[in-house]
Amino acid sequence: MKYQLRFIEKYDIDAMARAAYSSGVHLADGRMEWLQLMMSMACGGEQLLDSFLLLASTAGRKFKERESKREFLKAVRKGRDVGLKFFIDRCKENGISPDDYLIHSNYNNQPSTNMQTTYVPIQTIERIQTIDPEWVVKFGKGQDSTFHRSVVATGQLTAEELQAASELFRLGTTRDKRVVYWQIDTNGRVRDGKLMAYDNRCHRLKPTGKDGEQKTGISWASYEFRKLGKLAQDWKGTHCLFGLHQLNMRPEATVCIVEAEKTAVICSQKLKDCIWMATGGMGALNIEVLRPLEGRQVIVYPDTDTEGEAYNKWRDIAWQAKLTLGLDIVVSDVLEKNATPEQKEAKIDIADFIAEDITVSEDTETSAEDAAIQKIISEQVEIKEAMNKTDQEKLVEMREDNPAVGYLEETFETVLMDSS
Repeated sequence: MKYQLRFIEKYDIDAMARAAYSSGVHLADGRMEWLQLMMSMACGGEQLLDSFLLLASTAGRKFKERESKREFLKAVRKGRDVGLKFFIDRCKENGISPDDYLIHSNYNNQPSTNMQTTYVPIQTIERIQTIDPEWVVKFGKGQDSTFHRSVVATGQLTAEELQAASELFRLGTTRDKRVVYWQIDTNGRVRDGKLMAYDNRCHRLKPTGKDGEQKTGISWASYEFRKLGKLAQDWKGTHCLFGLHQLNMRPEATVCIVEAEKTAVICSQKLKDCIWMATGGMGALNIEVLRPLEGRQVIVYPDTDTEGEAYNKWRDIAWQAKLTLGLDIVVSDVLEKNATPEQKEAKIDIADFIAEDITVSEDTETSAEDAAIQKIISEQVEIKEAMNKTDQEKLVEMREDNPAVGYLEETFETVLMDSS
């Protein structure tokens, strides 16, 4: 497959796939395009299986990992010389430049016979496109967005707590009163900013459609700036976790990750022992955004739902991060254990859990909010204690729980892997 080898020798295909996933773009729409993408990537052999599954997972509920894996491997075995061009072209069309992923080698358009080549992308931290930090200052002058108003009006934060959170996360306000959740990395670079509007219940507003009066929905600062000519039309950012810049402020603190930016803002004031960050959505948690957290203790808090979809998805990603990055990461099940069926139906998150009216015994003066916060703190203490145990202590516990562990260790010289 000369055509296939040329592309796989020239570009870091895995890195391109991760970039597409991290950017939230969809390289294929509809059944036919997904088949084309699968057959294209199958030309790279089984080594591209994980990258294809990563991209396929963006298809949401339609994604079935076992089925996708089976179909991909079947395409590999058939060995049709479709080539990787479809994958490369789809990346280009979605703003992922192949030139950023050229392999560091003396590539001379000749296919190599060594398929074990180590692929190294040339995209480096210096090449990341960013937004002028002056815009953060400019939009931060007025703290009166619909979010600022409603989060205080609903009692989720006091005015003092909101002020502290606004300064911590450097929240902004647009002319039409949308909040700006700036994504700032550990080097102080502004990657982008998410613009959102809220109603008086502090619920995110969604567009009502072509004929509706309400037009405000989610937008991005980069998109708005491109429309105004403030950024080049080919500007392409790389998103990071909301709140990532806090790492340098608190080098020893445990990192807690939630889905919604609003939730991170609220939790930063209610549970101050940890650094709170947000992915911006269930599908936005991945290996790349977790990479800057290497060396930290990390707890992730997925939203809850009746099917346990968010919990299971984040648990799988946490396991991948543990294996590939060696990340000390645990998925909290505090909502899975404590949320009522009605709350799961409503898909609540940690902030909702704190704000909900929780039944409290009549003989205690503990408020509903305090009771919820205490549940979260107690779980955090248990998680941190488990994280701080040595591998030997974990192995002893595993032996006590399951005598077969000792047999496996002695028989196969098993090496302990923390899989909590």
